[in-house]
Amino acid sequence: MVAYAFVSLCRPREVRHHPDPDGVVALTCNEIARLFHALFRSESTQEHMLVRSVFRRSHQAQVRHCHYRIQEARGS
Repeated sequence: MVAYAFVSLCRPREVRHHPDPDGVVALTCNEIARLFHALFRSESTQEHMLVRSVFRRSHQAQVRHCHYRIQEARGS
């Protein structure tokens, strides 16, 4: 719980200094927590964990873009 609070407080500072690349959803607190949990599991490597995170966030960005496009087409 303390780690989650720490991440929540540090996130805005990191966004200012290291903006997210285009085509990728910003790191959320849940995604950061998922990364921390993956760091301490022995079955996955750090490289695999980071690649998976980028994949998830880029997929989320694509889904968000499609959702907005559909909403715009409907006139909502």
